[in-house]
Amino acid sequence: MSYVVTARKWRPQFFRDVVAQKHVTETLKNAIKSGRIGHAYLFSGPRGVGKTTVARIFAKALNCEKGPAEEPCNECPTCLSIQSGTSLDIQEMDGASNNSVDDARELISNVGYHSQSHYKIYIIDEVHMLTTPAFNALLKTLEEPPSGVIFVFATTEPQKIPATILSRCQRFDFSRLSVQEIAGKLKKIAETDSITADESALMLIARRASGAMRDGESILEQLKASRGASISVADVNEILGLADREVFFGIIDRCHERDTRGDLELFTAYHEQGGDLKEFVEGLLGHLRDLLYAKFKGGIDQIPLSDDMKERIRSQSGWFEQGDIIRMITMVADVESSLGYAVMPVLRIEVALARMAVMETTVELKSLFELLGGESALTGAPIPLPQPGDISGTSAEAVVTSGGAHQAAKKKTDADLFKKSEEKPDFPKIAPDIDSISSSWKYITDRVSIQKPAIGPVLALGVPESFEKGKLAVRFDAGQEFQMKTCAEYSADIEEIIGTILGMKVAVHVFVRRSGAAKKKNNEIDDLISREPIIGDILERFGGEINDSWRE
Repeated sequence: MSYVVTARKWRPQFFRDVVAQKHVTETLKNAIKSGRIGHAYLFSGPRGVGKTTVARIFAKALNCEKGPAEEPCNECPTCLSIQSGTSLDIQEMDGASNNSVDDARELISNVGYHSQSHYKIYIIDEVHMLTTPAFNALLKTLEEPPSGVIFVFATTEPQKIPATILSRCQRFDFSRLSVQEIAGKLKKIAETDSITADESALMLIARRASGAMRDGESILEQLKASRGASISVADVNEILGLADREVFFGIIDRCHERDTRGDLELFTAYHEQGGDLKEFVEGLLGHLRDLLYAKFKGGIDQIPLSDDMKERIRSQSGWFEQGDIIRMITMVADVESSLGYAVMPVLRIEVALARMAVMETTVELKSLFELLGGESALTGAPIPLPQPGDISGTSAEAVVTSGGAHQAAKKKTDADLFKKSEEKPDFPKIAPDIDSISSSWKYITDRVSIQKPAIGPVLALGVPESFEKGKLAVRFDAGQEFQMKTCAEYSADIEEIIGTILGMKVAVHVFVRRSGAAKKKNNEIDDLISREPIIGDILERFGGEINDSWRE
């Protein structure tokens, strides 16, 4: 007898042998038991999950000489002929090669003839490949077929089937198999065929199968032909061109140690040995996904790995915050999406690995507030704003509240502020001279904070320098260029508020005081920017500054 490949040898022959499609098999068995057999069925789902297999078992169960029965006997001549593909009453067709209207007409002309079987069954695989005229030709026959005729359509793309066809069929959606379900079936095959396979190797094959049992069986067949009766994880990695999981453990180890050089050396060694870049990126994403799952309660149990691997995953995940892992996944996912068109894909991967190694840890805002001594800002009562005339009062502070009472208090405060802004303020009298403005500067900036919360605290960092003919000069110290630019951007608002307080029109000029050395450095930087305009563009876009190391 000729050799039979694993996928065909282990094709289920009974409903009870079908893996992970119990919702389909139980429904079909109940329909047979109750005698409520439909005339058209649609089996949809991914490749390799058992659509055609279940259609054949269904055909055997309906035409079994001991039935119709919930399970075929697989012993009678009818069952054996269907199993061998020689039955005249079970017609299997490929929708891709029999997709024309002429093929549909030929099927219709022969649909009423069948031998002594209970039912004549047409199994059309990849039915979505039929043309629109072919579908239209089938409509009438599909809606009112001759007695004893059943159509079973199988497809991986049900959205391409016309609604007029879908409405005439009972639809069953086949689910993708889990890694554990595929690995369990592969383990049974290995034991029966006297193959020694590591649990981790079977898990790796199952993950590579991507939910398709047939793919997993084909990979096992390839490994059996290559490695014989013993299969290890290293064998699976070598045959499939996968990156060893140890590479990813090593990369995460070095990210934890902030060892950028070691990170890149690991990747370079993998690449120089002929490793595939796409497989590397996908493998690293899978490893990071496992680390993320390990952060959740009970998530480690959902990872299809051996117990030793799970323990190592749990250990590595403890080094990082959940936000850190999500950021690393985002970095690697960005690389994956660009591999197809990247001019230098190796460089993109190296940059992502370097960013992962030097990445700072994620800190929650609550923890940051507590670290800075701001617990009262998170949980305490609102701090009252200074009243008009109280120049020495406390400045306005942002308050974060939670709960219904705090939210109500916040809404009331916001309403009061809005109401006060609509009314004419009762400002204390401040003389329009530099001494009075300087002594009342805190009050002035507090008033700016009430109407412009984002600007007042920034303006408070400046110092009134002079006031002549309605022009107020405000000085910022060296290093406060950003604050100075912010005030300059909102100078119109500042001028309006201060002018209202002083009772006159005011023009505000802000500047940064520089020492002699600073002025010299500033001139040198200006000269550098004039020679290299792109440097100025970068500084302006990212709000950066040039330190002294540029001269080296």
